[in-house]
Amino acid sequence: MQREKLLSDSTIVESLLNLYSSEDQPQPSNLQPIDIAFVTYLILRRTHDHEIFDSQFTIGQRLKSDRRAVARSLARLKAAGWIGIRKRGRGMSDAICPQHRIPACNTKAAATDYPRSS
Repeated sequence: MQREKLLSDSTIVESLLNLYSSEDQPQPSNLQPIDIAFVTYLILRRTHDHEIFDSQFTIGQRLKSDRRAVARSLARLKAAGWIGIRKRGRGMSDAICPQHRIPACNTKAAATDYPRSS
């Protein structure tokens, strides 16, 4: 069984600092506060090199929002190139994976050869 590679706490802090204070990589103008909260959630879930399968309902509960707001956030983040979504099948949660265009993921420690999804 292969052990999951996790980000260290210091890399998480560095990633969050990059996300919130990245001046050299401006954020897309149409992002909403929930989008940044969602990316923060992905970073805290340590998803730099793997997908998550949380439902939109579950993510909405964790972000104190509703499923429709999460769906809109997913669409904006995908359009910005910050996440990828892979359809898994009927009745299954889609796989959500961060992309390296997220300012937070542009650290040496977070950079991996992660398969891009469409």
